Amino acid sequence: MQKQNHSPSPHHRGENIITEQLTPAGRKIEHDSFAIVDKEAGRHGYPEDQWQIVRRMIHASADFEFNGLTQFHPDAVTAGLNAITQGRPIVADVEMICVGLSRPRLKHFGVGTRHFISDEDVIARAKS
Repeated sequence: MQKQNHSPSPHHRGENIITEQLTPAGRKIEHDSFAIVDKEAGRHGYPEDQWQIVRRMIHASADFEFNGLTQFHPDAVTAGLNAITQGRPIVADVEMICVGLSRPRLKHFGVGTRHFISDEDVIARAKS
């Protein structure tokens, strides 16, 4: 994919295009779902930028143990946002992660995905 030139901000024209749903109905469903996660998770010790990630991990997995167990390098969020806005590829260990990512959001930043679980050399190595 061709890399696009974007500022490192997760916002574009006043909208959060990295994490917000793209339709009004999707935004309402997401808002309501995250409100449930926030209520069930209760208090947490994460800064707001890290909580956005942990909350999405809980939302995706329904595993509230991520609250408190997840640790971040101090530069992790900034590095991740910079990688996305610079069009760096996302590498995952399984195809399911790549399939679950929003294609319009990835396309906006020129971000591709890659997984290696189906590669012949990985399969051969797993069988040996």
